[in-house]
Amino acid sequence: MGRARVAFQNEGLTSQPCSAPTTVWVLHPDLSPATPGYFPIINATTTDFRRPFAMHLPRKVVSGGPLQMRARRLQFLTGAKTLPAR
Repeated sequence: MGRARVAFQNEGLTSQPCSAPTTVWVLHPDLSPATPGYFPIINATTTDFRRPFAMHLPRKVVSGGPLQMRARRLQFLTGAKTLPAR
């Protein structure tokens, strides 16, 4: 999954060749230490490391909507840089 170019907010992810630099993702479990098993998957094309782009699965998918992963900036809960368990 990735983008044909650098991601932007709420852009849908699509299948891309593995050789494309926009398909590199980095796991970052340290950002959600209070919730084991939940961690952000950050896009390597991010240029703003304070608010990087990560994979996001909208809630509507759970309720039967279409499956469309998106690139979305991480939303931290506090200045401690922790993430919600979703």
